[in-house]
Amino acid sequence: MKRLKTPSIPLKSQSIMKQDNGRNIIMMHGYICSLKSTVAKKLAEKMGIPKLETKQLGAISSEMDKIWRYRLLATIVKNYARGDADFILDGTFGKKPFREAIYQLGDEANLGDIVVVRCVCEDDHEVWKRIKGRKENEDVCILEWANRKHDAIECDRYKGAMPSLIEVDTKNFVVRPLNTRSDFSRKVTENLTEIVGSFKK
Repeated sequence: MKRLKTPSIPLKSQSIMKQDNGRNIIMMHGYICSLKSTVAKKLAEKMGIPKLETKQLGAISSEMDKIWRYRLLATIVKNYARGDADFILDGTFGKKPFREAIYQLGDEANLGDIVVVRCVCEDDHEVWKRIKGRKENEDVCILEWANRKHDAIECDRYKGAMPSLIEVDTKNFVVRPLNTRSDFSRKVTENLTEIVGSFKK
């Protein structure tokens, strides 16, 4: 696999919540074609914060490619965490070790909240239609969706407790705040509700 240079993405000094230095991460999570990137793009625009997409770090054709991609992402996040801005990580984050690497960096950098936004679509026909409509398909991600191989997030721990978790049902256009630990996570919920509401129109 061709290795790409680490992208340089400027961060804006803009924060929603003054908690633990006011620096927070929104981590997108979900299977392929659950509209993670669509939701992340809208959320970044609405909240005025930057986002980093894992697909910017190169295509994946094997499990090792995916491991390399998330290791590189962790290095980039470590640099971002030195700043004073909130930001969004747009990726699948299906494996617990990939998420744990971000939680650890959050602890080390004394960040505020890490809000996991889990996008779901329980309609297999709808997901397959979305997959067919993609210009690029990653076989590894499709296989994960077909086998439902993501690690459960409810056992994750960040700062001694389950991270903030918001579920976005992109088939039925519903936002479910399953665990909101901070003012920032509640603000994210409000913005997601507005965004998903606009999908219905």
